[in-house]
Amino acid sequence: MTKHIKPSHLEILPDICDLCGACIAVCPTNVMNIIHDKLFIDFEGCTYCSFCVDICPVRAIEECYN
Repeated sequence: MTKHIKPSHLEILPDICDLCGACIAVCPTNVMNIIHDKLFIDFEGCTYCSFCVDICPVRAIEECYN
């Protein structure tokens, strides 16, 4: 069985994000918000499940492993 290694953080690519809200809709911890036309993640509450990465239609959220 392969274990999923959780990323160390997520990076939002603001030049790509079109603020569609798909990521907000799937976030199980409700830590994503659009504030002043920009997507924000409260990383203290984020479990790094990567649902937002998988659902983003324009690939504006990236997993980082360093």
